[in-house]
Amino acid sequence: MKNIIQFNFAINNTKNFYLFVVNIKFLFFLTLFTLGAYFLTASAVGPTFVSGIISADTTWTVADSPFVVQGTLTIASGVTLTIDSGVTVKFDSPASSIFVYGNLHSNGTLSQPVTFTSINDDSVGGD
Repeated sequence: MKNIIQFNFAINNTKNFYLFVVNIKFLFFLTLFTLGAYFLTASAVGPTFVSGIISADTTWTVADSPFVVQGTLTIASGVTLTIDSGVTVKFDSPASSIFVYGNLHSNGTLSQPVTFTSINDDSVGGD
């Protein structure tokens, strides 16, 4: 599984310290400086690329959305993939697929649906 992380930075002039959050291949590094008067934050967003076998219970959250299925994704027997409301799942080609031998729980709501669509669909989830 490969995760691409982007950072969105916002600066607020209301705090007396700098906060830097850096993500390098799932390793988070946090440094706090008390040298200035600005507050700097970072937030990680998808896309998260998925393929292969899910062999342990897993939850996909909107924070990591969209999820892009590359090739074949298999949910093993006895395993549950839970997809939270608001998550977008994209398929990178017509041959991409999800095989469910365990359980797939899609927890969408009317106001925050779970969307399954093509990587070419820019109307939801971005790329």
